[in-house]
Amino acid sequence: MSRSARSQWILTQEMAKRIGSDGGGAFIINYGKDGIISYSLQAIREHKFVNILDNPGSADVSAYVDFPSIKHSAEEASEPSPLHTTTIVEKCTLKFVDDYKHMLCQATEPVSTFLEYISLNDSFIDLLPCL
Repeated sequence: MSRSARSQWILTQEMAKRIGSDGGGAFIINYGKDGIISYSLQAIREHKFVNILDNPGSADVSAYVDFPSIKHSAEEASEPSPLHTTTIVEKCTLKFVDDYKHMLCQATEPVSTFLEYISLNDSFIDLLPCL
């Protein structure tokens, strides 16, 4: 097992132990390439790769992660429970709407007028049809 895979395995085991004792779950998204990529630490500013030491703090820092190792370790540690993205979006939307309604009820002027105004905006209504 490579050093990277071993690190991912240890991390995943610790996450599984924590979830097992405290409850809950882990939401891990593989948005990159599968496999091990050496020297993957990189900086991105304005959608372009830049030198990581160029003006520290002014760029997002990213690194490739060995997701296959995490997936394998997670499957060994627990029962996977995949969610469809539609379910995630629906739950997040409902939570947002509940929070928005609560905030609107608690708001005082001028914030309440602003919140009512933005909820009348067509794009806002299209985004959240349940308002």
